[in-house]
Amino acid sequence: MKQDRIALTLPKEDGVTLYHAIQTRRSSRAFVDRPLEQREISELLWAAYGVTDSEGRRTAPTARGCNELNIYLFTHEGVWKYEPLSHSLSPMLKGDHRKVTGLHDFVALASINIVYTAVGRNATKPSETNGIHRD
Repeated sequence: MKQDRIALTLPKEDGVTLYHAIQTRRSSRAFVDRPLEQREISELLWAAYGVTDSEGRRTAPTARGCNELNIYLFTHEGVWKYEPLSHSLSPMLKGDHRKVTGLHDFVALASINIVYTAVGRNATKPSETNGIHRD
């Protein structure tokens, strides 16, 4: 798939409090019949696994800071990999593959699907192995 990387806008710093967002959160299987705006997608991806400081810390913690998660965005146009360090999307696959992201029919109708994957890495930092390299 030959496409250019898409740079995303940074999330807005104002808006709803965390308390209000959690208090009013509900699951839904009803979807708006419109594509999400790039700003909305940008904010969702940053909240999912974005970088919060110059040391590369993320919005979602991982075991010992190994950052083993990958996030993929499925749209009607294709599959994109979220690149947290550059806050951008790299194209992976053309075409509509939303239906493969879940077992229910409604996943094919959602404007986007966000899929988390984890890379199996040893969560032990080299400094904690007493000089022994573990694969």
